[in-house]
Amino acid sequence: MAFLEASVLLGILGGLCALYLLALGGPKFRLDDAYIVLNNAQALRAPDTSFPETPALHGSTSLLHTLAAALVAPVFGMELGLMVLAWGAIGLNGLGILQLTRQAELPRYIGVAVVACALTTGDLVQVYLNGLETGLAMAVLTWLIVLHRGGGRALPFLAAAAPFVRPELALLSALVLAGWCLRGERHAEAPPLLRAGLAFSSVFIGLLLLQYWASGSLLPTTGDAKKYFFITKETGFFESSAIGATQVFLFFLLMLPQSLFLLGLVRRRSRLYVLFAAVFLGYYMVFQPLTLHQNFYRYMYLLLPLCFLGAIELASSKNKGIRAFSTMMILVVLVLNVKGAAVSVPAGMETVRAKYETLSDAADWIDRVLEPSETVLIHDVGYVSFATDQRFFDIVGLKTPAAIEINRQFSYHGGEEGRGRALAEMAELSGARTILVSEGWNRGFRLVDHLAAEGWTPTPHPAGNPAGLEAYILAPPGG
Repeated sequence: MAFLEASVLLGILGGLCALYLLALGGPKFRLDDAYIVLNNAQALRAPDTSFPETPALHGSTSLLHTLAAALVAPVFGMELGLMVLAWGAIGLNGLGILQLTRQAELPRYIGVAVVACALTTGDLVQVYLNGLETGLAMAVLTWLIVLHRGGGRALPFLAAAAPFVRPELALLSALVLAGWCLRGERHAEAPPLLRAGLAFSSVFIGLLLLQYWASGSLLPTTGDAKKYFFITKETGFFESSAIGATQVFLFFLLMLPQSLFLLGLVRRRSRLYVLFAAVFLGYYMVFQPLTLHQNFYRYMYLLLPLCFLGAIELASSKNKGIRAFSTMMILVVLVLNVKGAAVSVPAGMETVRAKYETLSDAADWIDRVLEPSETVLIHDVGYVSFATDQRFFDIVGLKTPAAIEINRQFSYHGGEEGRGRALAEMAELSGARTILVSEGWNRGFRLVDHLAAEGWTPTPHPAGNPAGLEAYILAPPGG
């Protein structure tokens, strides 16, 4: 590792983190899901009053990201700790890209330019600093490649841990670990297969058991929760593929200059990564095409490190023309990134401020108006469960396991009628007589209208509404 470059990188990121927090007025996040992470991390330390019957990490896609949030909380506090983790993930990814440039023996100025290009690509505020595991997953992918190419003995340990950062990384873990073991066999090293197998198994089984203990499931349930809630009509293979292909095209069009770097992955030693990217995209295009564009394409960001691996491959080519072209493209992308960030960062910060005010107002309204023991039907459960002691029933199912099965039975491919039936079942099961929905969700999903169609009588809450939300008292059929 180039100590000087690494020290400068971490120093710059630390300064930027401090400036960001100062400008924003403290740690705030654009996505309500970030506060699900905080609530889950908090539930590891104390009982969750909002979801007392739910395992602490039900609703966490990333076991290790949530555990990290819980571990740093005693030092920084919950919200600041999560922000520090987000900036730390950016730094970890940058160090990985830097190490790849050193492995390729690029000139120092080219290596620094590639790192700067990688860390300025994309939406800093709304993706890298979203409070979720996005940045950490990118960093883990980068370091899997670093260890795979450098023969690091830590590879089996990281490969075992990677699926507990993002489940999609399980495929890449298997590919790079298999390649590493086969390479060791060819070079007649001390039995790498047995050694790697024991290291991998001990970490993987340990984390799997921890996942089951903390969440009640061997696999994250967040994918099922979103799928069964949002998908309400049948889509065939070709329709799903067309929708997914369109989203993939739009993302790479958005990242067009960076996407050209993928041409560098034609080398034989990069084929494993191309296979991973192809399977990753194929799965989402066919099975979860509507997920790809959500939250500013954050799922697609997992592939961005491959773009910069391609840039490194091009910059280390034996062909002078290719090297010159790649250098020019790296500098062009860097200029475009900085120019774009000058607009997107201030705009993103204003969006975060506005979102945080809405979330805070909702929590204040709940504390002021409702009895804590009263169950409330709600969809965005993150901030309100983190900031209040109110009882909630999550209609999506990220925090209420029963909602997943209800949505699977009625909403999933059940159309508008099925959604109404699912909501009625949830209201009946939970005993909730209050529903709190955002204006956008109620307009898009017609949640209150569906309950009315099932015989429930929604009445605007006499205490009014929190900012951006709608509150209703629910009277059951015949009640």
